[in-house]
Parts: sequence; structure tokens; C-alpha cells
Amino acid sequence: MSAQLAMNKPTIRVLTQYDAMRRAPVIGEVCISITNPRQPEADLEPGWSDVLRLGFHDTDRKGGGFTPMSLDHAREVLQFARTHRDVPMTVHCWAGSSRSVGVAVFLAAWLDRELLPVNDVLAPNPWVVRKLQRAALGCAMRWRDFDLMRVALAGPLTRKYRYRMVTKAIADTYVK
Repeated sequence: MSAQLAMNKPTIRVLTQYDAMRRAPVIGEVCISITNPRQPEADLEPGWSDVLRLGFHDTDRKGGGFTPMSLDHAREVLQFARTHRDVPMTVHCWAGSSRSVGVAVFLAAWLDRELLPVNDVLAPNPWVVRKLQRAALGCAMRWRDFDLMRVALAGPLTRKYRYRMVTKAIADTYVK
């Protein structure tokens, strides 16, 4: 992605919950706030244009009190991103390294955005990515969104998308 193009496009930033709670958003910025279902919501600074709050655990295991990401969660993420496709976006979870990265890489691939991860290693939660892919198939057909369909079918971490959204040094860290 050229430097000029990246400057003109809104980014998707991934943060830890701690950092997200202390960050003052830029004008128009929205936030996807992911917490564990039994924990309190993140106490975000005022000024976010909109906030989508989701509660699911960093697991694909059902039972035992765990709530994995559902198709309904995935559809909410896609609708939120579609509504706010032209503004800066922040996605956070507790550590900023698994659930939020899964959501952010999917959205960055779909919306052709630069990804600003909190870490220099891409480690998205595979369950989150698969749920988003599955939900995206239906949404892409309903919305007639061929970019979303391509990401749903190919996955957001193919070479085509990975090297467009982050620097080569970070893109090289992803191993299937």
C-alpha cells in the first residue's frame, strides 16, 4: 500500500483493553469493544462516534461456562463495519492479540484498510476468522458486496490481503 494511499484511507487499530480505555478517539472514530461475557464492559473515554460492545471468550469451546463467538456476533461486526466503512476504527479485546486481531484482519482485508496492530506478530483467533467468513457469505449475497465475498471465500490472511494491510515484517510473521 503506498504511503499516500494509506494517508487518505482510514485505518483499523488494534489495542489492548487497557490502551483502548485510555485512548481519546479521533473525530468520527468508532470502536468494537470485545470483553468476556461475565466481565464489566470496558470503560471507554467519551468521544467515540459509535461503539459496538460484544461479549465472547477467546475460545471455540462450548460449555463449561464459555461463550465462543457466534454467527450473530459475526453478523453484528459486519453490519457495524458496513455502516462505518469510511471512518477510522479501533478494535480491542483484553490483550489485543487474538479476538480483536481476528476481527481486525477480516475487516482490513474486506475494507482495504491498513491494520495497526498492538503487537508485531499476527496471531488472530482462527475461530473468530472462520465465524466472520461464514457470516460474510450470507451478508455478501444479501448486500451484493463482491469484495466481502472474495474475503469470505479466500480468507483474510492470504498473501494478497496480508501484505496490503500491514508491513512486510509483520505480514511475514503469520504462519498457517
